[in-house]
Amino acid sequence: MDCDDDTVRTPLRGGGEDLERKPLRCSRPASLPWLLFGLLLGFLAIFFTWSPGSALVENTCGVVPSVAPPLQRRRLEGQVRKVLVTGGGGFIGSHFVLALLDRTGFNVTLVDDLSRGSIETVLRLQTIAKKKNQALTFVRLDVSEQFKLETVLREHNIDLVVHFSGNAYVGESMLHPEDYYQNITASTVALVRAMKSAGVTRLIFSSSCATFGTPSVFPITETTPQRPTNPYGQAKLQAEQAIVAYLRAQERVGNAFSASLLRYFNVIGAVEAEFEHDPSDSSASF
Repeated sequence: MDCDDDTVRTPLRGGGEDLERKPLRCSRPASLPWLLFGLLLGFLAIFFTWSPGSALVENTCGVVPSVAPPLQRRRLEGQVRKVLVTGGGGFIGSHFVLALLDRTGFNVTLVDDLSRGSIETVLRLQTIAKKKNQALTFVRLDVSEQFKLETVLREHNIDLVVHFSGNAYVGESMLHPEDYYQNITASTVALVRAMKSAGVTRLIFSSSCATFGTPSVFPITETTPQRPTNPYGQAKLQAEQAIVAYLRAQERVGNAFSASLLRYFNVIGAVEAEFEHDPSDSSASF
């Protein structure tokens, strides 16, 4: 067909009669200048948006960098004396409380709902605190109860929160993932909200090496990509991300807030005989 001809001369038949002949227009290829102009715009867009090393940054589906940001050393201003420890009836939390009592000079508030922690452990800590003439207050409370926790933070004028509470069994997290997202991720968000309302600006979070999953490169460092392989590790990583997002938000508006994330492996060590855990008491250890 000739595009210079405005009409197609092929007759169409239907019902035994010729149908009306209508003009048919030809589409012409885009002119070369416009094609070159489009290519130029594409190259300019790539030039102004590309940065060195950007192609090496790996992102997960949630647009969260799998490569950790550069480490920054932060110096806490002021003296920390009034410390609230969540999960203080558990293995790691109770030993942290014991360390504070040994160093003396700290006013410790221990928060635990005793769903996994041990009341015997709490009683032993109270006995040790009394012998050392140190201040230790026990509050039985679920950390996810945001408004009650806020009241505790205000009443005790807390300087620092050390957050140990939460479930800690990988196998169990595969069977009951909803418990882990509730008792780790959701409760951490509730804690951060309570801290914000009460004006507490220092947090240490007990995370886990489970956030790294099964890395292929060793040794594992702070910059190892975090790819958890079970709900426990995923819940810990989400809690970390919530804390970091809150910290960044406070930085943007000029508010003070400091956070440390501890990703440790197996925790074990010597302790005073009077504070030894009963091996048969599974609730007192991880």
